[in-house]
Amino acid sequence: MMNTKRCSGHKGHWECGGDYPDHMVPFDEFGRGVNTASGLHNQCRRCMSYRNVLMHATRPRHPVTGKTKNIWKQERAIKSGGVPGTEEWQSYLDRAEEQWNCDLQKYMDHAISSTMFPMRKEVTESVINDKAVGTTPRHKSEFGQSTPMTKRETTVVEGEQVPEGWVYVVYNPDVPSVLKIGKTFPDGIPSIMSSARRFGRAELADKFWFDRAYKAEQAVHAALSSYNLRTLGYADCGVELFKCNIEEVRGVIENERTVL
Repeated sequence: MMNTKRCSGHKGHWECGGDYPDHMVPFDEFGRGVNTASGLHNQCRRCMSYRNVLMHATRPRHPVTGKTKNIWKQERAIKSGGVPGTEEWQSYLDRAEEQWNCDLQKYMDHAISSTMFPMRKEVTESVINDKAVGTTPRHKSEFGQSTPMTKRETTVVEGEQVPEGWVYVVYNPDVPSVLKIGKTFPDGIPSIMSSARRFGRAELADKFWFDRAYKAEQAVHAALSSYNLRTLGYADCGVELFKCNIEEVRGVIENERTVL
C-alpha cells in the first residue's frame, strides 16, 4: 500500500487536485518539514510552489529589508522629503519606485554573477607557469588560505579535469529564504565566498564532499527543481537559486550522498 498524506493546499486551492482529487498525496510528493508529526510539509511541492508564486505576485518584498513594496516606497518617499496627501507626493512615490527597481536589479545581478564561479563540466581552465608577485598579507579566512595574485598563462582543457569537490549552500542573511546551491573544486570555497560577498552579505550554510561533485550537484538540482526560482517564475536570475529551507536541502543532499 502506497504511503500517502493529506495535502492542505493553499487557501482552498489544490494544485495537485488533478492527479489526487481526494487530496491524499504520496509521501514522495512532499518536502521535508520541521515541527510536523510526519516529518513532511503539510503542502505538497506543487501546492507550495503555487503558494510561493502567488505570494510573490501579490506581495513582493524588498530583497534587503524584507518589507512589502508599498510600505517600502512610502517610507522611502517620506525619508526623501515627501509629505503624504500633498500634490508632490506622487512624484516622491515615483522616484521610490525607480529606486525599488534599481535595488531589485542589483540583487538579481549579484545572484547571476555568483553562479559564474563554480567549475564547469564542459570546459575548465588549467593554470600553468604561475609566477607569484608580491602581495600584502591578508587576514586569514575561516574558509582556508586564499590564492595570492599571480601572473598566469592559461590553456583550455576539454572535459571535467577534477571530478571531486564540494556541493555547497550559500545564502544572504537578509534574504534567508533564497539559497544558492552549487559545486566547486576542492579548494574553491574561499573564491565562492569572496564572489558572493562582493555585492552583499553572504554566509556558508553548509558544504558536502563528493567524489563526483558535478553529478551530485545535478542530482540535487533535479530533486529540488520545484523550488528553483526559475521554476517559480523568475526568469532574470541564476539557475542555482532555490526558495526553500536549509534542512530540506540537507535531507536531499544526504540522500544523494547515499545513492552516489
